[in-house]
Amino acid sequence: MSDLAHQFGGRKAVNAFINAYEAAWARLQSEPTGSPQTTQDQQFEAALRDWLRYHSAMLIGELVPLTLEYARANPTLEVFPTIRHVLADEYQDLNKADQELVKTLASAGSLFVSGDDNQSIYRFRHANPAGIREFVAEHPGATGFVIDECRRCPSNIVQMSNSLIANDPARSRDAPLVSTVGLSDAEVYVVQHDSLDEEATSIAEYVDHYLRQHPDLPAGQVLILATRRVVGNRIRDALIARGRNAVSFFAEDQLANRMAAEAFCMLRLLVSPLDRVTVRTWLAFGAADGRSRSHSRLRAVAEAEAREPSEVLTEVASGRRALPYTAALVARWRVLEQRLLDVRSLTGLDLVRALWPTGAADCEDVLRLAENIAVDVPDPADILERMIEEITTACRVLSRQSRRTLQRNAMPSIRSSAAFSTWRSRALPVRWLSVRQALWRCVMLWRVG
Repeated sequence: MSDLAHQFGGRKAVNAFINAYEAAWARLQSEPTGSPQTTQDQQFEAALRDWLRYHSAMLIGELVPLTLEYARANPTLEVFPTIRHVLADEYQDLNKADQELVKTLASAGSLFVSGDDNQSIYRFRHANPAGIREFVAEHPGATGFVIDECRRCPSNIVQMSNSLIANDPARSRDAPLVSTVGLSDAEVYVVQHDSLDEEATSIAEYVDHYLRQHPDLPAGQVLILATRRVVGNRIRDALIARGRNAVSFFAEDQLANRMAAEAFCMLRLLVSPLDRVTVRTWLAFGAADGRSRSHSRLRAVAEAEAREPSEVLTEVASGRRALPYTAALVARWRVLEQRLLDVRSLTGLDLVRALWPTGAADCEDVLRLAENIAVDVPDPADILERMIEEITTACRVLSRQSRRTLQRNAMPSIRSSAAFSTWRSRALPVRWLSVRQALWRCVMLWRVG
């Protein structure tokens, strides 16, 4: 973002542009997908794709719009397999580009979509409940079915839901949802605390009391949803202090701290020294603007000489050449060279404990994850691969787990006696994972070619 922020109005504006780009520029349900229409959108797409190509990178959110673009540009090629039946769940969370891909996949077969317009939560990526509200009208021959009975939640939970939904003037369901007869009401408590420590203590005490009252409850039956990592970690520590095994699943936040992220960059560069994205990330740490102007000079020289930025930096850092106005970049590079030298001979637990020091509060979660992996696979490349897999998988699973949990009054199973997570809207919609994985090779071959 830093490299584009100056040109396009700051980091927040760049993030908004990226969301629109990943939605194939259809910010509204009524807008067409495809090429950007405004001059500014066109300039941003050109700049973003130039950055991604140079850094040999790709946004996961690009997979859908790039696949649509490829299919439109190659209408005679059999891009997609013939699929007889396509079922798209949580349709209310799909943006216009997602919807078009679903319809394309189902072009030779039948399409069944399901969802609840009152649960549309991905507006930041331009999903709109109108997608499912208008589905029958926009698809001649389609038949709509309404489910007005909730078989999962007890009556008092359904009443709370109806009370909230009644405030939406565009709701598609006028009649309130009803609960299946016979379900016992859930126990609901609304509690306020004066401080975060008091809140963590109170919740830990309640969980401890609940588990003592239910000694036969299998491990993994308590899930605590927290809006922020700092809250969740405080609760975890309070549970551990009471002898309750608690695991944090804030996996997508494990690298949010600079110390944790720097160590992860070092691990990547130990394995892949020429990884341009990681080199760029390392050089940006510690500067509000990411040292974008200095980096643009470095990139210009590297491109002109057809060399890697890291090679040019190594020469400048050793005094073999000069590159004006890059002193801050060179200083960061020298730090990296020394720190990599210190850990280059290490493997396994020695390596991860050198990267993420024991006792560093902001690295506790990622250190635990890395230690567990290093015990099984001591090689740095294997540690890196497993960490990426664990972190991204946790993000995807929790997006699904959290949604389901909010609809239950029971406590769903995770893998410890007390676990907690957060419902992070930035997590990828789980329903798309298999489609994205299937399209990855097609899109990457197109980009490389």
